[in-house]
Amino acid sequence: MFYLVEVTREEKERELQNLLHSGMVRERTQLHSLLEYLGTRAIEAPEEALKEYTIGVEALGKPADYDPRLDPTVRVEVGKLRRKLAEHYQGAGAGHP
Repeated sequence: MFYLVEVTREEKERELQNLLHSGMVRERTQLHSLLEYLGTRAIEAPEEALKEYTIGVEALGKPADYDPRLDPTVRVEVGKLRRKLAEHYQGAGAGHP
């Protein structure tokens, strides 16, 4: 059973920085950029929905003519990131809020 735990902005920011520096994702990779971008957006504007195009251009450096229907990079990278986060929170990060 899962319980919702109220987490402060400071705790979210600290956890994001811990994840970014944990080695879970290597620096200067698409996964690192994606984690940093999505984590920051989730903290700063949690109610704002993100589009695949926006993530591709702003987080992964895709060109303005990027077409997510033709290039699945965002979906692939988000899938990888989800798996990495699941592994982390089932292992070393299990006690983190």
